[in-house]
Amino acid sequence: MRKNPQGAIGVKSIYEQALGERFYRLHPKLQEKFGLTSEMNRTAIASGVMEEISGGHPLLRPCFILGTPMHIVFPERGKDIPFTLTNVAYRVAEGKEMFAWLREFHFPKAVRRFDAVMWYDGRRNVIIDAFGTQQNFVSVLHMDVREDGGIRIVSERQWLRIFGLNVPIPKPFRGEAEIHEWYNDEAEAFSVHVHVRNPLAGTLFEYRGSFKTEYVTQGGEHH
Repeated sequence: MRKNPQGAIGVKSIYEQALGERFYRLHPKLQEKFGLTSEMNRTAIASGVMEEISGGHPLLRPCFILGTPMHIVFPERGKDIPFTLTNVAYRVAEGKEMFAWLREFHFPKAVRRFDAVMWYDGRRNVIIDAFGTQQNFVSVLHMDVREDGGIRIVSERQWLRIFGLNVPIPKPFRGEAEIHEWYNDEAEAFSVHVHVRNPLAGTLFEYRGSFKTEYVTQGGEHH
């Protein structure tokens, strides 16, 4: 079995499984982050600034307000917003590898969260992304490696989990996401651009910014 980016032989990360050999075209800093597995006992903690958070027609504001307690969307927009992100890989009881994305946006009058949990679907060779506190908004993600060693992630089919049922979301009502993340060697920082749009309403949510990441073991040791 191939060694992971930290040199330990073991389970592959969900992103290495999805990308296959393309994973090793990622910038080493992205390999380190997207290569996290539950066996490593490491948590990635990032902090930085979003240059701008924008998008969403004013008529959609009630929807953003309703989604705020579920950590899916929020109504605030602005520039130079402090940002933190925690990534942790863990394994659930049935042995499936999971990867959590816990984001916080520190607006002047409120801290808003945008959370998700991802896992690998080997049958379809895709990543499944479940949003929010209840993880009942689910999307299929496809990913590829950019020429600069960054990663590009695009959402596809989406559905809602309602009373144990998966209810497909028709394309006109989807929030279609495109995410780019890359590493800037000169700034020694990650950069990210997230754009979520709807075929009918246009841009729903967009942010771009940069951040630095450190790694913490369960015992609290920083790397």
